[in-house]
Amino acid sequence: MARFMEKLNSLVVTATSPDGNIKSRLVGGENLTLAFRPGSYRDYSETVLADQLAKLGILTWTTYHRGWLKALGEVNGEKYTKKPQHWNANHRRYDDAIAEAVTQGTSPSGRIEMRAKGLAFWKVRVADGTVEELEEQHFTEEAVAAFRNVQLDMKRQMILFKEKYIGLTLPASWKAKLPI
Repeated sequence: MARFMEKLNSLVVTATSPDGNIKSRLVGGENLTLAFRPGSYRDYSETVLADQLAKLGILTWTTYHRGWLKALGEVNGEKYTKKPQHWNANHRRYDDAIAEAVTQGTSPSGRIEMRAKGLAFWKVRVADGTVEELEEQHFTEEAVAAFRNVQLDMKRQMILFKEKYIGLTLPASWKAKLPI
């Protein structure tokens, strides 16, 4: 398991939006950076930008998931095209719950909202006037913060699903802080 975690922590994936103007880089499944092709940010409407970010989220997750499967295969000496099913029914229920979990995150200013289902399917909303009012660097910082909040929401849900399906016992005071 330690070798697998080392591989995941060092996994670097990149993806490009369908229009070719936004690039994501995800390191270790945690640290995201976004960059626009020079001069392209101001050409976006908020609706088109939101659509491109949602599609980029899907592409980034897909690329990360493939890297995750490759790392698992390298550790186990096998080749995987999908996550292997666990032999324990409760672990399978946990995996199913994660795949169906709807997570959300908002940027600090509230201008960018993200929702994801199982981190695989993304929806993004960018408030009207954002492109005009925020500089590119500030926008990317806001978008990355919204992504981090989606991740935090997923981690909270994972903890509760582990308790529900696998038997992790959380104190009531912790549960109160992690409602889903």
